[in-house]
Amino acid sequence: MSQPYRAMRLARWFLLIALFTIAGNITPAAAQSTSSPVATKPGETSAVLRLDFSINGKHAPFALGINKGFYAEQGIALKLQEGRGSLSAVQLVANKSDPFAFADSTSVIAISAGGGAVSTVGVLQQRSPVVAISFKPLKQPTDLYGMNVGLNPAGVGSLWAAFVARNNLDLSEINIITMDGAALLPALVSGRLDASIGLINAEGSAAPILAGKEVNLIYFADFGANTLAHGIVVHRDMIREQPDLIRRFMAATVKSWDYAIKNKSEAVDALLAGFPDAKKQIITRQFDVSIPLLHTENSKDRPIGFTVDKDIDATFDILTKFGGLKNPPSSADVFTNQFLPASAN
Repeated sequence: MSQPYRAMRLARWFLLIALFTIAGNITPAAAQSTSSPVATKPGETSAVLRLDFSINGKHAPFALGINKGFYAEQGIALKLQEGRGSLSAVQLVANKSDPFAFADSTSVIAISAGGGAVSTVGVLQQRSPVVAISFKPLKQPTDLYGMNVGLNPAGVGSLWAAFVARNNLDLSEINIITMDGAALLPALVSGRLDASIGLINAEGSAAPILAGKEVNLIYFADFGANTLAHGIVVHRDMIREQPDLIRRFMAATVKSWDYAIKNKSEAVDALLAGFPDAKKQIITRQFDVSIPLLHTENSKDRPIGFTVDKDIDATFDILTKFGGLKNPPSSADVFTNQFLPASAN
C-alpha cells in the first residue's frame, strides 16, 4: 500500500469517526451546553456564541463587539462560551443547545452530511490556517523531505492528504510522527520534531514566542489544499423562525471585525478583560495572523464573511476526495450570504 494512499485512508477513518459521533453518539457531557443565562436589558435577546476551543486571538473581535456595545446596538446581550472543538460546537447548535457557534466549515459539512440541520451564515476565516511549521528552512513542500514531522491526523487529516497528493510528495522521504495535538507544540519547541503540521493561529503563533526565534511556514492554501475555515453557524430552524435575529447578529459581527482590524490592541485588550489568564503576547500574535485568513484570492474583493461558490466547491472537493465524505449535503443548505449586511451583498 502506497504512503499517499495510507494518508488518505487515515483521513477517511477520522471523518467516519466524526460522522458516527454526529449521528447521535456524542456523550451527554460533550453535547450539553454549559452556558449560563446572559443578563439582558428590556428588549434585548440573550444569546451565546459557542467558540471552537479555548480562548484564542481570533476570538478578539467578538469580545470587542461586546465591549463596544455593537451587539447591544442590535438588541443582543451576547456571551462568549469556550468550546471543545468545532465538531462539538456545531453539534451543540444542531442539538439547539446553543444558538450560535464559531466553528470550522468542514465540521458544518460533516454534521450536515450526518443529518444535522446546520448552516453557516458567514465565513470569517476563508483561508485555511493549516501550515507546516519549522525552525529550519522551509519554502516548498519538498523541504519536508528528511524531516521528522509531527502530525495529528484527527485535526488535519483531509488537508494533509490533499497537500500530499496535490504536491506529489513521496511520504517515504518524510518521517511522519503521529502525535496528540497537545504534544506537537512542546515537541517542536524542544527540537524533538523538525517540523509539525498545525494552525498558524495556534501552534504557529505560540512556537516563536516560546522558543524565542521565528518560525518558517508553508501554508497549505498556497499549495493546492484550502478549505473554508471558521464561520458563524446556526440551526436551520432559526433561519426560518428568527431570520431577523441572525441578521442583527451578523451586522454586529461584521462591524466588530471591521473595527477590530483597525484597532487591534483594543480588540486584544477586550478579550483579555474577559479572559485574564490568557497570555497577551500569544493572543496578540494569534489575532495578527488571523487577519490575512479573512479572504481567499477568489473572495478578496468581497466584504468580510461573503463566501464565493468557487471556494465552497473546492472545500467539498477536498472532503469528498480526501476526507471520505459520502452523500455530501447541498452547498445551498450549508452556506448562505443572505444574512450579511446589505453592503456585503
